[in-house]
Amino acid sequence: MCQSAGDGLSVMLNQDSYPCWDAANCTLLKESKHKRLLRGPGDPKAPHKLFLIKIYFYPGLWQRLKYVFRRGRAQQEMALAGRIKAKGIPTIVPRQTRDIRKRGLLHKSIIVTEYLPGCMNLEELLIKQQLSDWHLKRKVLNEYGRLARRIHDQGIFQDDFDPNNILYQPKPDGTFQLYFIDLEKTRLVETIDAKQRIHILAKLNRMGQRLGATDQMRFLAAYLGPQTGRRERKQWARCIKREEKRVRLTDRRRAWRKSTSVGKKIGFIRHDGYQGYYRKRHHSRECYTSADIIGLVQAIEDNIPKQSVPVGRSITVTARLHDTESSFRVLPFEYGGFFHCLPGTRNKTPLINAWREDNGCLKNRSADFMPVAAVGKRIAWNRYHGYLIRQI
Repeated sequence: MCQSAGDGLSVMLNQDSYPCWDAANCTLLKESKHKRLLRGPGDPKAPHKLFLIKIYFYPGLWQRLKYVFRRGRAQQEMALAGRIKAKGIPTIVPRQTRDIRKRGLLHKSIIVTEYLPGCMNLEELLIKQQLSDWHLKRKVLNEYGRLARRIHDQGIFQDDFDPNNILYQPKPDGTFQLYFIDLEKTRLVETIDAKQRIHILAKLNRMGQRLGATDQMRFLAAYLGPQTGRRERKQWARCIKREEKRVRLTDRRRAWRKSTSVGKKIGFIRHDGYQGYYRKRHHSRECYTSADIIGLVQAIEDNIPKQSVPVGRSITVTARLHDTESSFRVLPFEYGGFFHCLPGTRNKTPLINAWREDNGCLKNRSADFMPVAAVGKRIAWNRYHGYLIRQI
């Protein structure tokens, strides 16, 4: 049922055939197996007014059974936003929610939030756009640190607390307002102790690592407050750095493991004797399909003589993808032995190990390239060769 009924949004939520469901009149911002985020006109009475429409899906019987006797994720998020706003934290309270059930089982949840034009998240403002106004940048970092301290003092724990979840809204008088958004992985606890805060700030420092050391210390000083002395701030900074190393190691291991897990980001290809993995999508780079990888392999074979494979020496290959010329660095591999002939050893070859290491570097943002694919084929009963492809 709808919550906070009032304007034409209620009509939209009560119509399963509204155009938002198939994104015909909306812009698709993000999509995954469990969630879809759209931007479009949510109110039939005001088609010029835009809303953010988030749809939660519940695939599988177990996911639906968990919500038989409780509210869906959309209604939980709306209630949580109201409680956070009551604590004095600036956030955007959703306008409407609705749970759609079939035979008593939750099928999907919809949550509608008003879209604020001209806003952007802090990662886009501070890092992607590289804010050049140092006076404004200093004000934003100071306000961000104070807001983060208030959020943690109120016992608001967000698992992925990072600049993406803080919305920046400029005002006509030259000031700005920061909003705490994306409450999907947020919960309220009694207190957040120093150890938990250091872990949260270490994850935050990892996300905003492209900020300089001065900007990071300015944020930390605003977070700790003026009552904290210089020696104590340095002690916090050392603890955060040590914890950040552990967080990065965990991220590297997770990326290493997921690089061979076929899903929405990684695909498996098998063509003309070749088989291997390729990256289907990345949040900041180009997407690839299996046809693109096949074309890349053909371009590589055209540039490398079949009789002499330059193992250990990378070469540059140019291919035309998506109507543009792109350059790739290709590192040939050749390996063999009885072990690689055994079943179940496909993901333990030197080629796949190098692919995993590249994905770990990509996760930690310590590489100036993106791993595209790792494909190989058998050339004899105990000999293999393959290619590790990277986008420059």
